[in-house]
Amino acid sequence: MKTLPDPRNLAHKHIRAMMQVWRDDKLKPPTIQTYLSFLRGLAVWTGKPGFVRGPACYGLELDEYQRHEAAERDKSWPAQGIDNSAASRLARSLSARAQSVFLMSSMMGRPCREGVAADPMIASP
Repeated sequence: MKTLPDPRNLAHKHIRAMMQVWRDDKLKPPTIQTYLSFLRGLAVWTGKPGFVRGPACYGLELDEYQRHEAAERDKSWPAQGIDNSAASRLARSLSARAQSVFLMSSMMGRPCREGVAADPMIASP
């Protein structure tokens, strides 16, 4: 039976080969950045911190690994014509849970999904 490759044998030739596969597959920059992050984690785990270099060192062009994201429009509540105090009153009238989600998202600057995921029973004494 053939044994699995030892991850401690990771070499730059392996990373260059993966970069070529990612280039051929036309992966998007965020995906390449995520995969490189995984490889960096593997390198640290195997005792090689700093082993994985930047994408340019492996032959990728800037437009192949740099994100090109910019907001096309303002998605904030005031830009959408939503009155914060009216939304607060509405949340308070719905339930304590809705109010806590609203407070987390509006006053603490957290995404709404974090307010929904938060469990107030854990935080309360």
